[in-house]
Amino acid sequence: MPSDLSRLGVGKARYTVLLNSQAGILDDIIFYYQGCDADAQEHGLLVNAATTAKDKAWLLAHLDSAQVELQDLSLTQT
Repeated sequence: MPSDLSRLGVGKARYTVLLNSQAGILDDIIFYYQGCDADAQEHGLLVNAATTAKDKAWLLAHLDSAQVELQDLSLTQT
């Protein structure tokens, strides 16, 4: 994401984009900062319904699973 999310307050959101490794836009998203809980930061991503599977696959392929847990809370989990 090209946006500086470090100054986002608890319960606040920012409209931004998800980028590929060449800085091309994959999708527009809304990023939510939910604060800290039990020594972990919690965030939420709201993606477009039509691109949920594509966005989830990209995130899973690029996130460090030792440091980040991805939970799919969509009604139709992909």
